[in-house]
Amino acid sequence: QPKLIVSESGDGVLVGMKSRQFLPSFLDAALAEMQRQDRAGALDELPWVPTVLPLQMLRIGELAIIGFPGEITTVAGQQLQQLCLEALASCGVRHVVISSYANSYSGYCTTWHEYQAQSYEGGHTMFGSRTHDAFRTEYRRLLRECTKPAAERRFESLPEKIFSPETLEKRSVR
Repeated sequence: QPKLIVSESGDGVLVGMKSRQFLPSFLDAALAEMQRQDRAGALDELPWVPTVLPLQMLRIGELAIIGFPGEITTVAGQQLQQLCLEALASCGVRHVVISSYANSYSGYCTTWHEYQAQSYEGGHTMFGSRTHDAFRTEYRRLLRECTKPAAERRFESLPEKIFSPETLEKRSVR
């Protein structure tokens, strides 16, 4: 919302349909590859996009590098940077750098207002209008743990869905 959704990658649906055979593959090599993978059964195992994303922070003296698993807009990045500066100030951090594309890719991360505008970035925000809010919440939680003494830190670790070897073989481009 508010644009029509072309790819509901969490449910394996394109343009409202489960079948990908209608795609005009002669127009685009990526569409042709998607049809090949669909025929091979490579798209049957869901999800198509990550459901667990890695968040990280690396501190070098007064510098904190925030590993972000996607593309974050300038405004969203500035807000995340400010949150991190405030959360890590008690540890002596004075500079924060947001490093995009770190360890995963989850599309764009926009502020709620940017999402409402539905420009390119807002239209390619896979997890909806509150994606940035969710990232801010989880980074705040991560950084709160990072500021505790090492013996008191408790990091939540969730298992990442691993595709079966059969699906990975079917998804391989030859």
